[in-house]
Amino acid sequence: MAASEIAGSTPHRGWGRLLALAAGGLALAGSYLLVLPLFGVLSPITWSAIVACWLWVIGVAVSAAVRLAKRGARWWAASWSMLALLATIGMWTIGWPQLTPEGYFRHHRHDLALLADEYRAGRLGSDNGLPLRLRWMSVDFQSHHRCRVTDPQPGPKGCALFLLAWQNWRAEVGVGFAYYPTRPGPDALLLTAEGDVGRPTRELGDGWWWVD
Repeated sequence: MAASEIAGSTPHRGWGRLLALAAGGLALAGSYLLVLPLFGVLSPITWSAIVACWLWVIGVAVSAAVRLAKRGARWWAASWSMLALLATIGMWTIGWPQLTPEGYFRHHRHDLALLADEYRAGRLGSDNGLPLRLRWMSVDFQSHHRCRVTDPQPGPKGCALFLLAWQNWRAEVGVGFAYYPTRPGPDALLLTAEGDVGRPTRELGDGWWWVD
């Protein structure tokens, strides 16, 4: 079969599509095998890059299949359609990192464990800068020692290490991640913003909770 049939009009287009597909595949593999493990940062930027790589690989294959089908190159159109199908199956099977509290926790579990060790050892003050790999988990790039300041009774105040994940512009509402050295009770409260008190509502693991 002639190379021009593969390309739709010229051999260069066929090779160009193959190179584009290969480049997208290499970028996709690199994002999972190099970027995320090496830099260890899960953020909207890394998430967007991974999604863009998946869409690029699928889009190149679908575009080639459609163009070749229009020109009557059915065998090559079927081949590119199969590549598109395999890429789509791979995307749904492997998936991409989830920008959810659970997704952040799974990706940064090791670093969060080290941070919790520092907190239990008493080596963290009231406000501390976070390591680079954890900074995307906090809007102010810091960890904070927060307590149940609303409890009027004497005794333990349910203190925790808190990472502020989001707050509104008036600091009236805040949510985030909290590490409790001991399991919080059902009435646990934590100062999450200047004008807000939250509760640990979702247990993430290893003493970490989502507070809102």
